[in-house]
Amino acid sequence: MSNYKRNVKIGEFDFLQFPRVVWNDKNLSSMAKLLYMAFFDRMKVSYKNGWFDEDLNVYIYYTLEDICESLQIGEKKAQSLKKELRDKGLITEVRQGLNRPNKIFVQRFEDVYSNQELIGLLSE
Repeated sequence: MSNYKRNVKIGEFDFLQFPRVVWNDKNLSSMAKLLYMAFFDRMKVSYKNGWFDEDLNVYIYYTLEDICESLQIGEKKAQSLKKELRDKGLITEVRQGLNRPNKIFVQRFEDVYSNQELIGLLSE
């Protein structure tokens, strides 16, 4: 009798996808990359929910509390990571006011990186 457990079927799990070009960007911290991955993944839910602006751009809601909980970090660190992504051009935020969460637009990474950067970062 074998001590090995039966293998689980890969199809039984949900996976996060991540653009390799962002993953290979040495100018982004690991935590910022993880946050971008979470934002990128959340776009699927927003798309299904029909969360589009007037120009049909998909936006997400991901509050500081959500970030803190997901990444197990404090609010100051969460703000810093969002700033890092904003400064890189990977996200844009639109304030709504009235205690409503900001709309976050996850930018197309192809629009953030130059063709030369894309080729270099993809080849790593």
